[in-house]
Amino acid sequence: MTLEELKKQAQFKDCKSDEEVVARAQHYATLAGKAQTLEDENKELKTKLKGFEDKAEADAEAERKELLDAAEQDGRINAESRPTFENILKGNMAEGKKVLSALTPKRKVMNDLHVQPGVSDGPWEQRQKQIREARMKRQFQ
Repeated sequence: MTLEELKKQAQFKDCKSDEEVVARAQHYATLAGKAQTLEDENKELKTKLKGFEDKAEADAEAERKELLDAAEQDGRINAESRPTFENILKGNMAEGKKVLSALTPKRKVMNDLHVQPGVSDGPWEQRQKQIREARMKRQFQ
């Protein structure tokens, strides 16, 4: 492209001398050289960002799974209601945690019956002890 053809371009119409055209062309050439560097940096940063986002999503998925497994194990939720609570956790993790913590775990009889002999009293003895203490308090009041 000749200098006269450059002067006809929209970017060079306001240039009055050949030196201004050459200076502006050099400026555009410098900017074009920087463009490739910026494109490479942009690609690199996008790759890093994707890695961070993938890791954050994997961590969130692991936390959701851990919360749901714990809730299902202690009886707060069952297999049928698990997808519902999973969607709540996906939508808003903080609210989902509040909902799960508000649910009461199912009480299991085996928890009450599992007593080591000689180490602690069984549930029957504990309840009888509470009744005796309550009677003593009433008598001495």
